[in-house]
Amino acid sequence: MSLGIQDKRSNLHDLHTIGIAMDFIIDDGSQIKIDENTKKIIKMFENQGGTIVIYEKFLHGHYGQRKDYHYLIDKTQYTKLAIKLFGNTYDNYPDKECTMYDTPILENVNFIEIIINFL
Repeated sequence: MSLGIQDKRSNLHDLHTIGIAMDFIIDDGSQIKIDENTKKIIKMFENQGGTIVIYEKFLHGHYGQRKDYHYLIDKTQYTKLAIKLFGNTYDNYPDKECTMYDTPILENVNFIEIIINFL
């Protein structure tokens, strides 16, 4: 699983580049608040089989992943985490889109099997 926080753009195809996702701001693009308007947007996406990811200053919506159940991802603190990981790289990056949170380039992947027996 990837956090999606990276130090540079990956230029890999993501949900935006294949046309099933969008980023949008509410009101003036300030801090997102979970109020009635935000809940209406979330419900609208859910009713159409979509998912909302809440970032600090924008909402990301995408379709096609879930049909039978819905989930909400809260990434409102992602920018703070990104700044801790990569310093001022994120200070100078647009904060109303998720380009710097897209699919990172994988350099190495290792899989292991863990079996836990509680009996």
